[in-house]
Amino acid sequence: MAAGLKLASKNQTLRLILRALIAGLVVLWMRSGSFGVVSTFLFFAILIFLYTKPPLHSGRFLSSMLVLALLPFLVPKTAGVEEVFVAAAWGVLLMILLGVKNVILLKRKEIYYVLHLVLVAVSTAFLFSSFNFILEIVIFIVFLFLFREFYAANKSTENSHQLNLISSVEALIAVEIAWAMSFLSVNFLAGAALLTLFIFIFHDTATHYLKGTLSKEIIVRNAILFTILSVIIFFLPV
Repeated sequence: MAAGLKLASKNQTLRLILRALIAGLVVLWMRSGSFGVVSTFLFFAILIFLYTKPPLHSGRFLSSMLVLALLPFLVPKTAGVEEVFVAAAWGVLLMILLGVKNVILLKRKEIYYVLHLVLVAVSTAFLFSSFNFILEIVIFIVFLFLFREFYAANKSTENSHQLNLISSVEALIAVEIAWAMSFLSVNFLAGAALLTLFIFIFHDTATHYLKGTLSKEIIVRNAILFTILSVIIFFLPV
């Protein structure tokens, strides 16, 4: 029986890799042209099919799926090997999301956290690369739904009002920090890294608060961690 379960798990993983590979190839084909009607329609049709089959946890990770679906249209086009890398990286993110959603991957909580931070980092990179009021509003909305999804998936609280409040406050603070940093001569990669670091620390602190496990030691630890990593980011050659 153990051998049968192991084989079933292996088959699920291989199927997951194959699905991500197919979707990645479609992304590569779609971006190689001018986002034609046929390739774009096929992309969304495949993505909807892959995400809803099986329908398990389809609502829980919908925000991440929507952000992931938009990335091929937002990431600037490159050429050659770099374009293949973009499609491959997108395929890996899709594979991770589907693996978490369909309860295929081990340590799903930790893996989802990494995926979440990657989507946040990409969003912050867009914000810093072309900062304007309209984009600020769009990123706020993206953050709001991504953060709400994170706290709900992490089971930080069952209270929907708390989820909405903490997500709104964090999204607003994050965007305002980005707005303040836009006046400084900070490289957009460094700015995105710093904002992602802030969100990471805020997530950890808020999660402990919502679960009633926040302590002075955790606050001091997070403050020290934020300070050290901020200094490292500032001195990185980016």
